[in-house]
Amino acid sequence: MPGSWPRRKGAVARAFLEERGFDDAAAATFGCGYAPASWDALDQDAAGPGLPAPPSSSPGACLGSHHAGSLIDRFHRRLLWPIRDLAGDVVGFGARRLFDDDPIDAKCLNTPETPIYKKSQLLYGVDLAKRARSPGSTGQSSSRATPTSWPRI
Repeated sequence: MPGSWPRRKGAVARAFLEERGFDDAAAATFGCGYAPASWDALDQDAAGPGLPAPPSSSPGACLGSHHAGSLIDRFHRRLLWPIRDLAGDVVGFGARRLFDDDPIDAKCLNTPETPIYKKSQLLYGVDLAKRARSPGSTGQSSSRATPTSWPRI
């Protein structure tokens, strides 16, 4: 449900991209989004009748919490982009720190290694390159590769 949250929640991420010369078209091409400040927004936004299992059921989307054994969003308050395989399927996420008070010191995070995400076997953007070389292609990723519930920015 990209875009289901108000654009103001992604303002910091949009400003970060704009400062680096990314316009809306580039952000859309790369599937950029923003994980909001809530620790459980991913599960809350993805939970609902007729929807697939919440992302926390996928390895790497969430971390264990010290609060009553609940799960917390790994990438909250970060700029996000999907990591896709050659077919354009999302197999992980990259995330960039935006705030100085982020409790995770790493500037950039990736989804940890999982059965479907093996960093050493992927080349970021290879799906876009494949599409760009296809006759009649726009180079855009397919709509099925859109990040789950985080809003487009």
